[in-house]
Amino acid sequence: NEFGDGYLWGGWQCAGSGVGEGETMEGKPKLCVDLGKLLSLLDSSVPHGEVNQVYVTAARLGNLWMMTLPGEPNYSLVKYAREEAKKRTWNAQPMELMVIGYSQDHLLYLSSPDDWFTGGYESTMSLWGPLGGVFLADRVFDLIDDMASGFNGPTFFEESPTLSKPALQWTPRAIERSKDEGTIDLQPEKSIARVDTARFDAVCGDPSLGAPHVVVQRKVKDTFESVPSAHGWPGTSYDNSRYEMVSVYDPDPPQENNKTVTERRHLWRFYWQVPADWPTGDYRFSLACAGTDAQGEVKDLVMESESFAVGPAQSVTLTAALESEEIEVKWRTNGQAAVRSPEDTVKGRWYIQGYRLLDRDTVHEGKGLTRVDLKAELLDSKQAVLATIELPYDEQKDACVGKLPAAAVTAASLRTWIAADSVPAKVSAPLVKK
Repeated sequence: NEFGDGYLWGGWQCAGSGVGEGETMEGKPKLCVDLGKLLSLLDSSVPHGEVNQVYVTAARLGNLWMMTLPGEPNYSLVKYAREEAKKRTWNAQPMELMVIGYSQDHLLYLSSPDDWFTGGYESTMSLWGPLGGVFLADRVFDLIDDMASGFNGPTFFEESPTLSKPALQWTPRAIERSKDEGTIDLQPEKSIARVDTARFDAVCGDPSLGAPHVVVQRKVKDTFESVPSAHGWPGTSYDNSRYEMVSVYDPDPPQENNKTVTERRHLWRFYWQVPADWPTGDYRFSLACAGTDAQGEVKDLVMESESFAVGPAQSVTLTAALESEEIEVKWRTNGQAAVRSPEDTVKGRWYIQGYRLLDRDTVHEGKGLTRVDLKAELLDSKQAVLATIELPYDEQKDACVGKLPAAAVTAASLRTWIAADSVPAKVSAPLVKK
């Protein structure tokens, strides 16, 4: 600044006098709010755990290296990091780097000198001057260099003891007993069409004991088995821990102003909009949650819903084109408009139906392309079956593609169904030559 003294614990709202638009603050006087003095005025510790300490992370996934930065990095800082990475090699190739901002903390804007000296809002909201962002990126490169040389060190390491301490002693809220815990309040309907919504309500214990875990199970022969998660991570199931379901807590009496009561009915409502490509068959929900016994000891609660059948969608459009010997089929399913929960049933309105976007290229209620393997029967003009073929989804053509067999050269139409269906839900369409 103009007085020549630095800001040991950080400077904020730095601005230069007499600096016009498009000019640089470099070499000109600057005034900042001294964070050390500001923290002292607020009766906060100096150094401060939330301002003067931060965690950073380096990681590698295959040939991709990753760097976390605790704030919003300006473009120039990300560019600096990528250029520094390319000076390094990994597997005899320039290192590829992904910079992940807003990670593990948020020290406002992180910049490199060219952005910082330009001034403006981002510069004034930067705590550590023109080299603050570069300093943090360089510290992560220290970790990357160690890893690249074969030294991974401890997974988690604190260079200095944490400065962040609980400011006040606090008493945990009391566990509220639950009326009717371990009971099912509403069973799913017996039959659910694809893209419609299955609903399941049950009463668990106090939510502070943990969120309920709902898994979708499919009947295989005579037993129900948990459906593997769509993301493919080993050992995980399709459940309500991600975006596939909507879980709504609807206690009675409703919670108000963080007030606790001795007893409450801890009701949960679960909504699952069946995906358009979900195989037909018999399903159920399996719910695990926690409750308390009469002595206040935590106990595990397990509930299974009644089984319900997933059937074909109510509105499907099929197109089938033939070019030379190649059949190209597009199966489209009508989506649903998004619907919120009624005001009088849940505090706050949540999307409980039509929340699933069927296709990235259309709106929620539009005809979404169902990108899944199909099977088809090729029919002659009298609807006799000439051949049965497989139509795997082709990502390049964004359609299901198969070959016309010699036995079906006179085919006039086809009947198609999703290959994974336990009971085929067949849809017919004429076979049109391109």
